[in-house]
Amino acid sequence: MLKNVYEGKTLIFNGPYTLTFREGLFEAMGISPNKDERVTVSENKRLPVFIKKSGKIEVRDDFPKGIEEIVGSTIPASWEKLVEKILKENFNSIIIIGSQNSGKTTLSQYLINRLVDNSKRVSLIDSDLGQSDIGPAGAIGLTVCEKKIFDYSECKLYKFHFVGSMSPTLHSIETLVGFKKFCWLILLVGLTEMQEEH
Repeated sequence: MLKNVYEGKTLIFNGPYTLTFREGLFEAMGISPNKDERVTVSENKRLPVFIKKSGKIEVRDDFPKGIEEIVGSTIPASWEKLVEKILKENFNSIIIIGSQNSGKTTLSQYLINRLVDNSKRVSLIDSDLGQSDIGPAGAIGLTVCEKKIFDYSECKLYKFHFVGSMSPTLHSIETLVGFKKFCWLILLVGLTEMQEEH
């Protein structure tokens, strides 16, 4: 069904969910979706969609089930300032550290999209062993982001380093070895060569 949506609000889609942008202007995780673009939100994932100009989104017939609505944007102004600082100072490495469910994945996804939008090539080392988005659980995963993404399921796994635990607490050395190995791989091989292998 088509749902009228209004400027200045955010709809948070809880996966699994599929939606299609029909009319209006939107921003989702640093991406401005195209007209008639269809997006799937994976199970146990969330996609906040900020409505920049009123329009219509095609949603499920059981609306509003699976959707939360809030006033304003869920993206803090500090995130955009961080993007500006990264681009201005030309950082080539960023480490995001935080407690469980603190927004690390959301921030990294937003940064990837904004940097790719500014013609940057981006690689991601996912060392969150228990909540891995890149590669199998209990392993550190490496991907190269060639385009903007709505979900990490769109990223190809380039390599992974098996740690064998869902937590780095008792496996800190093995975790650091894998992380360092991938940092060197990015520096030595380069993003271009890794993209060409895909």
